[in-house]
Amino acid sequence: HKGQPLLSVDIQEVRQKIMQLPWVKNAIIEREFPDTLHVTIEERKPIALWQKKGHLYLIDQEGTIITDKGLNHFQNLIT
Repeated sequence: HKGQPLLSVDIQEVRQKIMQLPWVKNAIIEREFPDTLHVTIEERKPIALWQKKGHLYLIDQEGTIITDKGLNHFQNLIT
């Protein structure tokens, strides 16, 4: 929160929340004193559309499901 002391921010908790986002592969949270948090995010790279039981999913190279929404933007990928 704005104005919150930097040392009171639980950077592990912040990282865990960010890592729950489907497009996030990795996140690094760093403090920079006196008043800055740096957030570095590595996004998942979509590689294919995967069909399971008649439903399409966007997956990355590890087979992790990224999303099943907005797939029309990825019609050029392997199905």
